[in-house]
Amino acid sequence: MATELLSVSELRSQVLKLIQQLERVPERYIITREGKPAAVLLGYEEFRNLMATLEIVLDREMVEGIEEGLRDKKAGRVKTFEEVFEEPL
Repeated sequence: MATELLSVSELRSQVLKLIQQLERVPERYIITREGKPAAVLLGYEEFRNLMATLEIVLDREMVEGIEEGLRDKKAGRVKTFEEVFEEPL
């Protein structure tokens, strides 16, 4: 996924085109003002995914459960779907 720098003046002149592009291709634009990063423009799907990831990372209980599952997998303490639910996947 590409991240591009874009000045505020470039953003003004290309905003509609950039939004259309973000609907098709996951990209990020760092908007600069006077050469310094000021904002980020990204597509809605990427924003949603980022927020979902952030919710998981901030949920300590969920992270601990994921870590425990990874340890179980590494140690071979796993069961197939069929073993757990007694029916084929």
